[in-house]
Amino acid sequence: MDIFGEAIPKGERSPRKSSRDKDAVTRDDWIEAVAAHPTVYELARLIPPHATGSVGRPGHYPPYVYVIFNALTMVFGSARSTAAHLQCGETWGRVREGVAANLGRQEADALPACGPTRHHWLYNRTRLLLPRLADLLEAHRALAVRQAEAQGLLDPGGPKNWSNPMRQQLIIGDGTVVKAPTAATAAETVDTTTGEIKRHRFDPGSGLHAESGDKTMVWGPKFVLFSARGDDYRDRVILEARHQPAGQEGGEARLALDGLKELFREARGALGTVWDGAFRGIHRDEIARQGRLVVNKQHGTCGPRRLTPYLGSKCRHDLWAVDGRVAERRITEDGTGENIPLPVVKLEQRSSANECRWYHVLRIPCRHGGHKARIRVATNASDEDLGQINRPEWLRQIPPGTRAFQKLAGYRADAESTNASLDRRLWNGRMIAYGAPRQTLVMLGFVMAENAASRALHRRRSGSSAG
Repeated sequence: MDIFGEAIPKGERSPRKSSRDKDAVTRDDWIEAVAAHPTVYELARLIPPHATGSVGRPGHYPPYVYVIFNALTMVFGSARSTAAHLQCGETWGRVREGVAANLGRQEADALPACGPTRHHWLYNRTRLLLPRLADLLEAHRALAVRQAEAQGLLDPGGPKNWSNPMRQQLIIGDGTVVKAPTAATAAETVDTTTGEIKRHRFDPGSGLHAESGDKTMVWGPKFVLFSARGDDYRDRVILEARHQPAGQEGGEARLALDGLKELFREARGALGTVWDGAFRGIHRDEIARQGRLVVNKQHGTCGPRRLTPYLGSKCRHDLWAVDGRVAERRITEDGTGENIPLPVVKLEQRSSANECRWYHVLRIPCRHGGHKARIRVATNASDEDLGQINRPEWLRQIPPGTRAFQKLAGYRADAESTNASLDRRLWNGRMIAYGAPRQTLVMLGFVMAENAASRALHRRRSGSSAG
């Protein structure tokens, strides 16, 4: 019996779970969740109350207020709308209650009677937040991983079933292009009739990016997002969002690999990642060598490839790489060849000081008695190569066309859900800032708002008052 199981036909698959009304989040819930989120105050500790070398009167609000403001822009859709709502005593009161829960009633009572204006935000975004953006992103990554672990995701002490990992043990990722804040694709254009030079407000953070398998070019800022999720609705923690410059060497896959390497160091309980077709063999090789799984679709260009045959004392078995796994080529009665997948009895991981190696332990049926063979998959070998093929391109840890792959690949839909949430949070579905640093700050606010709601719902389900 194959450990990965046979794929379930489309018409026989059970329907996906629908969202539950009891997990709905209102705008007031979101405000309270953001203001009560401990991550806000952990990040604020990285921001000095005064810019280096500055003089003059102290700031009207402490730094954590602007961290909250940044996250709330993704609740209200824009900085202008956020500032208007924070002038309301009821909304600002909810924020102060969150401050009191984390820093004490005395700190909350010392805040001004209403929230910051848009002028306060624009001034202090440049003065306090943007100079510390790199530190905020690095600290947030570690805090997000800790939050995920507290919610039962990426548990370092969880069981490790490499052939059939659980949803909460995988990092789900995808790249998304947000609609640019302006339709202009250049700062200047020339009227071909009059020769007039026209100047436009241009977003330097936007560019042309390939989507839908490199078939469509889309203009806008692109970000690669990483998340972990359990089985409950909205039980998702976004771990990081990285800006991808247009024309970056290696594209989305290279940026994703860099992010995954850092996340794997932070999240010891992450068994692997689920991605789309951006990953090819060279990318899967890097992740597999770190002892992690890669689940993504098999590209159509990977046709059958001949492997080194298995030679027994009285038999010879013609082996091929087909659909990400090893198959035996058998000659049928009409003289044509048929590739029969060989059962995998174990997905074996062997580690050394420098790298991790993966093997399929196969059972080869034979009239002279069954054989057991160990074939290296997912990583290329330096000392031997089966038929001189690109091993991670043709032989996969969890082969497509199996029940295990079918289940795991279905989790990638959560990345599309994250992208849709982002589009809904932005005013008119457009990015609300110009330039990569400011746009990255917006994305940090989106991640924090989503994680704050996830934490609040997790506490509501568990009835917890701590954490």
